[in-house]
Amino acid sequence: MTDSAPVADIQNEPQCGDMNEHHEVFEPLVALRAILLRERRNDLARNVENILAILEETQPSSFNEAQEAWVAMMNFARGLPDFGIWRENQEERFRLNAELDRYLQAITRTFGE
Repeated sequence: MTDSAPVADIQNEPQCGDMNEHHEVFEPLVALRAILLRERRNDLARNVENILAILEETQPSSFNEAQEAWVAMMNFARGLPDFGIWRENQEERFRLNAELDRYLQAITRTFGE
């Protein structure tokens, strides 16, 4: 009986690759959430918060669920795909949108489109 307990624990833990994927995508998602809150897009920030909550679950399927939520969010018209940061100052606008694009690309590299 003692031999079966560790096996059950191992089966419930996320796979090593899943942990790496969680780590790779978590930081850009947190940064994206901060940008959305700063730009007063609380609706989109809540969607990102939901994805972060899914990733924090310890179930092996949590990465796939978070990935599905991200893809659905990216396929929603007039949502995150259409979001851009507006500033009167063109240099500031370009800088902020470049930062946004870096995070979106990092997340998409991990989750796919």
